[in-house]
Amino acid sequence: MRLFVDDHFNSSIGPSENADTQAIVDKVARAAPGEAIAFTLSRDAGTLACSGRAEGGGRASGNCRFDPNPGFAGGLARRAIAATDSEQMLALTLVNAHLGTVDALAARGYDFADAGQLIAVSALQVTPAYADELRGAGLQIGKLGDLIAAKALKIDGQWLGDMARAGYPDLVVGKAAVHRVDADRDDC
Repeated sequence: MRLFVDDHFNSSIGPSENADTQAIVDKVARAAPGEAIAFTLSRDAGTLACSGRAEGGGRASGNCRFDPNPGFAGGLARRAIAATDSEQMLALTLVNAHLGTVDALAARGYDFADAGQLIAVSALQVTPAYADELRGAGLQIGKLGDLIAAKALKIDGQWLGDMARAGYPDLVVGKAAVHRVDADRDDC
């Protein structure tokens, strides 16, 4: 596997709030052209070990080895979530997926159909607290796909409160999405 690192590395390996991700970006940014670069990204779903050379300007390239965590794959299988191949396991590693997130969201009634939904939940940082915030703000939301869509559209408790004060209380997710898209379009 080959990996190219540049200014967009954060968006390709997971949320920028992760300290391990930021440390890699900082390491590459400080490296002189030609300098050897190596890092290991160990997460619940697997371990990615890379080595290569800095190219300058915050860029590097090299080779990587990915080792999926069989315990994580087994945990997914026990929850009836199939990770169909090593590419999905790599994606779950890069977005820093956790089985605890699956369990906590499932306890709130959100069922995962496949590993792709866990990838989306992890990439967007859809948390149990976020689900509780939306429900607490009156959003009628029962499906995981709708919860993912709400996060992607940046629907949050504050926005829902603003909508309620504007005369739109207790929105269903489809109506909230339409209002959110319309509001974003009006800001352009």
